[in-house]
Amino acid sequence: MGTGRCYVGIQGSTLKIKMNDSQPVIETDAAENGLAPIDRFLQSAATVFKRELTVVLLSGANTGGQTGLRTVNENNGRVILRERSSSMVAAPLEAVAQNGLADAEVRPADLIQTVLNGFDSKP
Repeated sequence: MGTGRCYVGIQGSTLKIKMNDSQPVIETDAAENGLAPIDRFLQSAATVFKRELTVVLLSGANTGGQTGLRTVNENNGRVILRERSSSMVAAPLEAVAQNGLADAEVRPADLIQTVLNGFDSKP
């Protein structure tokens, strides 16, 4: 994995991040009963990256059972929501906000700058 790169998973495939010789790598993972693939992926990412992890949820985002997002929060990572009022499919974002798992909600035009600059909502 490297800075400035984008990695795309395959629909229905369970992925996880782990450390290999002090380098993070993405690999396929066996599905766990009752745990959505996105939850498993976010749990592994939060465990590896801790407070360095930023998750950006866009309109219609698959938030699974939110177990992964809770793990991100527990490891001091950040969860950014796209502004719900301008989202076409806001229900998943509403659920994340209602469960107190979002650190920030930003306008689409401000998403990139928010990720690049960070924000001070977490200690």
